[in-house]
Amino acid sequence: MNCPKCGHNQPDTRECAECGLLFEKYYAVLKRRSERAALNAREASLPPTDSAEAEEELPAGYVKRFMKIYVWDTFRSPWKPVPKYGVVFLTLFFGYLFYSLFREPYYQLYPPPDAVMDSLLARLFSKVNLVFHEGGHWIFGIFGNRTLAVLGGSLNQILIPLIVTVAFWQRRDASGTAFGLVWVFINFLGVGIYMADARNPVLPLIANLDPFDAHDWRNLFNWWDLWSYDALIAKTTYYLGWIGMAGTALWYAWTGFNNLATGENSLVPLKNRKKEKDHRPQEI
Repeated sequence: MNCPKCGHNQPDTRECAECGLLFEKYYAVLKRRSERAALNAREASLPPTDSAEAEEELPAGYVKRFMKIYVWDTFRSPWKPVPKYGVVFLTLFFGYLFYSLFREPYYQLYPPPDAVMDSLLARLFSKVNLVFHEGGHWIFGIFGNRTLAVLGGSLNQILIPLIVTVAFWQRRDASGTAFGLVWVFINFLGVGIYMADARNPVLPLIANLDPFDAHDWRNLFNWWDLWSYDALIAKTTYYLGWIGMAGTALWYAWTGFNNLATGENSLVPLKNRKKEKDHRPQEI
């Protein structure tokens, strides 16, 4: 077969040995473009409708097209192949990360008042998440609602990793999607711990603020009158984080190694690529 991008002649494979083009993804993109062009041509051929009806039907049509092109078609597209060392490395990284978080007193549901993070990896995630948490107060505070501004810290520290996850998922990058999901669920741990701390605050707040006045979830539970359920909400959020991280790691390991077992997830070695390039027929 000939690569549709560079014209390299090669046996039937999933990836071009010359330019690295993924054939399934390439043809899936062509299919989406042709479907989009056919849909536009069909809509252009329809007779004009009443303006009121058009205004009513237009949003639904755009939402349907958006869901089809950017959600359902993407969901049906195959994942990009991942090299063996990538699957092994990221799976081991997840295992070490979970072990580090599990043994950290600071990441227990009710950490002791004098808890100090010993793990550099846990400290790194905590610092990054804190930046997005504090930024969320400013971002959601723009809307002028006090409750949303206070809640925005916890929302933003989950929303940012979720956006990263969706971006990798849209590109069908299993490694990036798995890392993004693990990052999302690590923030579930942090938010759950913050919720559990609301009743009797012991966690230090930024700038040494008074925890009885400036504690996000103490204020939210007060405003929403949820003190009968605060422990349940905190535990549910916290353990959802652990379940989500474990489930993501298992999904990634199964996806990667299952593809490796069938030979679908192996990239062409560089030395073989060089050999194929040297034997590429010269154009006359």
